[in-house]
Amino acid sequence: MSETTAKNALFAVEHLTKSLGGREILHDVSFEAYGGEVFGLLGPNGAGKTTTIKIAVGMLMLDAGDIRIAGYDLRHEYESAMACLGGIVENPEFYKYMSGWDNLLQYARVRRRKINEERIREVVHLVGLENRIYDKVGKYSLGMRQRLGVAQAILGEPKVLILDEPTNGLDPAGIKELRDIFKKLAHESGCAVIVSSHLMSEMEMMCDRVGVIVNGQLRCVSTTAELLSAASADSADFILRVSDVRSAYAALDFLDETSRRITEEGTLEIIVPKEEADALVARVNRSVISAGIELYTVSPKENKKLEDVFIQMTGFEGGVQIA
Repeated sequence: MSETTAKNALFAVEHLTKSLGGREILHDVSFEAYGGEVFGLLGPNGAGKTTTIKIAVGMLMLDAGDIRIAGYDLRHEYESAMACLGGIVENPEFYKYMSGWDNLLQYARVRRRKINEERIREVVHLVGLENRIYDKVGKYSLGMRQRLGVAQAILGEPKVLILDEPTNGLDPAGIKELRDIFKKLAHESGCAVIVSSHLMSEMEMMCDRVGVIVNGQLRCVSTTAELLSAASADSADFILRVSDVRSAYAALDFLDETSRRITEEGTLEIIVPKEEADALVARVNRSVISAGIELYTVSPKENKKLEDVFIQMTGFEGGVQIA
């Protein structure tokens, strides 16, 4: 990212705090998103991602802190801030009996800023709906409705685009299509695209930077490359194949919950400091065997991914903390 781009903070959250029903949902959250980047707000379900986004788009009031959109203060310059913002929170809604084109035309009519048909054709092309834009929305697949939602959100050429879990329910092809659209919007138009998700593999492929939020607190903000590099420099990962993975997990109680996890493949992963790896792996082997569990293989894990780093940082797997 160039120095000029880095200074172009189009979206800024400062010391954001929010409570709902007597429970603090967000605590002192601060981060910035720049023009020309896709910024990912990454965290397990219930971490506070959607609350942050709902405050940013005016659906919830903040308790404390500030949000600035393209330099405008959300509380004191609300209309100017909203004029610079496009967004999708939850599923986009349309008139199902109308065509995609007529839905966009209707939306363009109610915007304060005049939007002509040339601009509508431009966004339809960008989201890849040329062949179906005159079909009724009721016949659209979920992926097509999501793309139409993106078209609607960017009709007014917003400087900031915010999307909450935009790939939920989509198949791999639909996810890739949206991912490519978001990256093109950011990198070619200079828009700041902010995407929330708990799908770490997608965030790794889509985002220039990510902010990790857990239990309403921001743990860090970094590029995915920096996160992966930092984690790889300090730790070593090993995969254990055993006869009873849950008993083996329990037998390794000398490792804390961020250092051991049961994988989706039914193996046991341990993450240990590199300087202590030999001694700890030897102790792991002894502990598993002493517990009467058959140990088939112990092998180093290569190609650490963002999901591994996230679990290492937070102790969360798939949005659920291992007890």
